[in-house]
Amino acid sequence: MIPKNLIKIFNSLLFFILYITVSGQSSFEFTFQTTYDEEIMDGIQDSFGNYILCGRQGNYMQEYNPLIMKVDKNGNYSTRIISSPDTVGYFNLVTQTPDGNYMFFGQYSLSPDNTYNYLWIVKTDSNLNTMFEKSYYIANTTYNNCNLHRLYVDRDSNYCVAGKLNNISGTHENSDLWMIKFNHAGDTLMTKTHNYSSNQWAQELSQIPETNEYMVIGGSFDGSTSDVELFLMDSLFNKTGFTNVPKSYPNKYIGGPQASSDIWINDTMFLMSTSVLDTIGKRANDGSLGVFKVDTSGFLYDHLILGKPDTNEYAAHKNSMASVNDSTIFLGSYTIQVSFWSENPNLIELYLIDTSLSLLGYKDYGYDAYYWLQGIIPTSDEGCLIYASRYDHSVNIYERDVHIIKMQKTDMDIITNASNQNRTPVSLLAYPNPVKECLTIELEEPKRIVQVFAIDIEGNKTLLDFVQITSNLKVIKMQNLASGLYILQLINTESEIVSLKILKK
Repeated sequence: MIPKNLIKIFNSLLFFILYITVSGQSSFEFTFQTTYDEEIMDGIQDSFGNYILCGRQGNYMQEYNPLIMKVDKNGNYSTRIISSPDTVGYFNLVTQTPDGNYMFFGQYSLSPDNTYNYLWIVKTDSNLNTMFEKSYYIANTTYNNCNLHRLYVDRDSNYCVAGKLNNISGTHENSDLWMIKFNHAGDTLMTKTHNYSSNQWAQELSQIPETNEYMVIGGSFDGSTSDVELFLMDSLFNKTGFTNVPKSYPNKYIGGPQASSDIWINDTMFLMSTSVLDTIGKRANDGSLGVFKVDTSGFLYDHLILGKPDTNEYAAHKNSMASVNDSTIFLGSYTIQVSFWSENPNLIELYLIDTSLSLLGYKDYGYDAYYWLQGIIPTSDEGCLIYASRYDHSVNIYERDVHIIKMQKTDMDIITNASNQNRTPVSLLAYPNPVKECLTIELEEPKRIVQVFAIDIEGNKTLLDFVQITSNLKVIKMQNLASGLYILQLINTESEIVSLKILKK
């Protein structure tokens, strides 16, 4: 398997930070908060174990300046705003250079309408001090307003960037796919645009194993729907192949704008995570997180759909997949509300799977504010770092803060497999475990559960309420149980008893 891998202004801030050290490694969580709107758009873990993040700070949907952040392995952090009196802009992408420093890529504008006609590259040292800055004017009679989406360091150590440019040559403006290759000095080695009849974007970029070809996972908007599209290109960014991933599979609508992929199964097959929408049944029009085995021809081999009953979930905006190795792949989503500036709290949800699409673990965070999950980064201790936007309507209106969570694989609630007491094989998943309020039970074969009991360590038996969502899916209410270890007994219409251990928080 092949995982894919000038003014300093210190802001007054209010933050809360918690970290727990385990075997020399750390889990931590904090919020970076100022009176401005902040958003993180990309991040990496460097070779020293630090996390380097970039994005923007300013007034929501108006004037922004680049925000860069460095977080060490214990959760201590520093930030820098790169501001100029006559420009607005932000950084979308970051990478570490061979000399241990950092390169940031973004765009800026000199006009009040925020038309980003300048491509912007800044290199900093390890303390985030500027070493050099370069910009390229991109506007002409065909194109204006650039936006960068994904970065990949190829086998020649060049920085390959996929983005889009607004095509203004026709009667209707469309965005075209834009490819750029940079060297370590921030010089452009080549650029290429690909014109299509509809708006294009690049959500993911990688190099196909054992080849010199690149693959862009992107798509198009036609006003009412979106596709997942695969663009294949040679080393000069000439198109060598193009295909659509099927929209439906099965009874699910596969959305394009959130597609992520950072692990290849072999030289033609990869995993892809994205948002999916149910098209039939009780969950029709409800969103879920889906992960698919796909090949470069767009053929879907297998899938795993993740989500809870009565929730609407959305894949992380920037990247919802963080692959550590074959057996440790994190997937990130968040529950969404109808209102963008919701006054109701929600959850960030994290799933753990392997390359066979087995669900291994689950963890949720939040429910004290409204969160937009931006992305997740795999970490060297087999965990991941989550970067999100946090909005608390009781504190500031139309202003988001940066929320960071570093977790380890051992922090995940393990998904439990169970068999029944009569030695009859039963395939069953129970999660989350440990559980706070509601436990979800998934049966591989339809079985009508008629009673559910919880038995504590002293042998006391409590009858529990549950909701039968489908013939395979049950939700058991456990909020009235005291904290502790329980044996959960599920009894079906055939008097078969399935038992499993559950830890109640």
